[in-house]
Amino acid sequence: MSSYSVSKPLAILFVACGLALIVSNVLLARRLSQLARLDDLLNASNKLETGGIVPPLVGYDLSGNKVTYSYGGDVRDTMLLVLSPGCHACDENWPKWNQLIKSLDSKSTRLVIANIASIPVTNEYITRHQIDGIPLVAEVSAESMQAYRLAYTPQTILISHDGRVRRVHTGVLNDNTFAFQTRCSGSPDRRCGYESATLIASGAN
Repeated sequence: MSSYSVSKPLAILFVACGLALIVSNVLLARRLSQLARLDDLLNASNKLETGGIVPPLVGYDLSGNKVTYSYGGDVRDTMLLVLSPGCHACDENWPKWNQLIKSLDSKSTRLVIANIASIPVTNEYITRHQIDGIPLVAEVSAESMQAYRLAYTPQTILISHDGRVRRVHTGVLNDNTFAFQTRCSGSPDRRCGYESATLIASGAN
């Protein structure tokens, strides 16, 4: 049986390459961690935070008429679906949005859809996603875009009757429960009820 021997210079080279590979992997992992933290900071600064108060949502409908959705006058909470017709994630999200729409109680929650893209919402889009008759802000005002931090789609936002942000989920939903408290009805002594709609909310806030 023949034996093999490794020369000392070659062995040193192997060790040096191994150490270099380890160091490069450590540096790469550290760099990825830094980028992840930076991404989290950027997303946090551009994301609507729960607990905050938002002003009325202002924009224009499909006919170009100005529309305003205020809080305080309506005792219902507001479920806001934020989309862009050219957004592939929105297309993926629509089955769950349709599930949510069917589960909502119109007596306790009003539904509003907002398009934040320059791409118009067409009649074909409305028919395909079965949202005919649902309030639609076809173009959101610049002031509302900034106040609601509408930089990403899709977004699913729950706002209480007094304009306080209760839930925000950015991205495609998952099968977690998106629970929300309904507005008390009747006597002030009555306790608020709770409803839940099974949605997609991976990492829901």
